[in-house]
Amino acid sequence: QDVTLSDRDGTVVDTRAVTVSGTSTNSSVQLEYDTTGILNPGETNNVSDITVASANTSATTSREVGAQPAEFSLNITDFDTGVPEGDTVDVTAEINNTGGVSGTQTVSLTNNRTQDDDSQTISLDFDENTVRTFNFTTEIGAGETGKYNATVSSDDATDSVNLSVNAITLFNVTDIVTNSPVIEGNNLSVTATIENKGSAQGEQQISLFDPQDSLRDTVTVNLSS
Repeated sequence: QDVTLSDRDGTVVDTRAVTVSGTSTNSSVQLEYDTTGILNPGETNNVSDITVASANTSATTSREVGAQPAEFSLNITDFDTGVPEGDTVDVTAEINNTGGVSGTQTVSLTNNRTQDDDSQTISLDFDENTVRTFNFTTEIGAGETGKYNATVSSDDATDSVNLSVNAITLFNVTDIVTNSPVIEGNNLSVTATIENKGSAQGEQQISLFDPQDSLRDTVTVNLSS
């Protein structure tokens, strides 16, 4: 049978003869559509239905013709700065398809201090835009405080911002040792190891509570990072 390819107004643009042997129930056929002259003057994108038909049945899909390939421009619209170490840093960007056809690209957030990158696969129609939020997380006490340069990139464009991550103090209490058991009326001595896991020197009160949450003792500890 002949298999035809027709445009929306029914004009046949290609025909191929297809033979299916007795040992097979299907065959693949490739038809061509010359898109020269599809776009009107000043037109950058044209979407229309096309139909593939045999003598018995037909199927319809859409075709898209553009003046140029998809092109993803972007700009950062919002970002976190001054967040404490260990927190997530969010960077928000608007991505626009300024090209002539729909497309799919991977858009990524990178920074100049850590390997914690973030990528998203984004599909946009012609002249469509979207707003997406990307992020990375710093580790406490890993030397990841200070100034950062964060960059959002598509295949076609990049945008960067400068931001900062602040050092914190984080006192961790471990290795509690006591002189238990003791005779009633004698003092129970409690020794604990205090470690500053943050990147900033700081001072905190370390308190001892009994099982009824009554405060029994307090000491002030000052630790460097």
